[in-house]
Amino acid sequence: MSGTDKDIKKLIEAVEREDLIVFVGAGVSRLVGGPSWEKLAKEYLKHLYLNKAINYSTHQYLYKEDTRKLISICREIEKINPKKPQFDINSVLNNIDKSKELQFCSDIYTHLCNFSSIFVTTNYDCYIDNEIVGKINLKKPQEEVQNPSSGPIIYHYEDIHSTSILKNKNVIHIHGSVNDPKKGRRYVLTIQDYFEAYDATTSMLPKFLEEIFDTRTVLFIGYGLEEYEILEYMLKRKRDMRHFMLYPVLKEEEAFFHFQESYYAGLGVKLIKFNISKLGHRQLYYEVKELASKVGPNARSKEKLAKLKLVDEIL
Repeated sequence: MSGTDKDIKKLIEAVEREDLIVFVGAGVSRLVGGPSWEKLAKEYLKHLYLNKAINYSTHQYLYKEDTRKLISICREIEKINPKKPQFDINSVLNNIDKSKELQFCSDIYTHLCNFSSIFVTTNYDCYIDNEIVGKINLKKPQEEVQNPSSGPIIYHYEDIHSTSILKNKNVIHIHGSVNDPKKGRRYVLTIQDYFEAYDATTSMLPKFLEEIFDTRTVLFIGYGLEEYEILEYMLKRKRDMRHFMLYPVLKEEEAFFHFQESYYAGLGVKLIKFNISKLGHRQLYYEVKELASKVGPNARSKEKLAKLKLVDEIL
């Protein structure tokens, strides 16, 4: 990990002020077997083909499309074929890869919670929700189902009405959730969904994100190439260098890392690089574990005990 002592200090100070916000991306879900954006798009396309909404030639042509574009096209095809079975996105999201190579990453959400922060996620799954619910020993109350914006879990950007939901250990799903008690609300999935979610004339989400990026310290974890366009849309203007991102690089890419570093610095984001040449993206697990141990409350408690011990020795 390339984070400097100064970076760690800034993150610790943010935790102490209770204004650290950890943005959790798809890379974290993939460590516990969650599907990639590519798999989701390809399964959508496969569904349309198997249900005869498209023919083989169309399937082969669309298979090569960019992931986000492909999902948007699939949604449009589904709209003009209303009598065909609808694609069940939850069946893909809940189809977990249980391979042995991912089993050691299963407690990554425990380490994430050790940051003692607010969590904002573009993921649809409920892994971090379950970890938070366990930590605070909460059984979902009825009032939370009736008013999702009142509980520690916010299920959809439509439930964001003010920044009062920015409370420590809250989880805020800005693109939807598999556990959304308001059935029928769409995930932010297609290009059109993004336009609607980030339209400042009808949605609170842009204002909410501006408040976060202008006044809080943000740490991005698990964001990859498939989601950088989302990050660019959310950040979209220059800010002070107060945000951080865990950024994976291969050894042979390190010579060119400064280009990415300069680009994100322009958006107010300091990249904390880590090498994935040996373990691939599974290396993220160890980076999260290490950073949480340095930044979370447990790390501060150890630091205070060390200082007290030093004082005792002096006296």
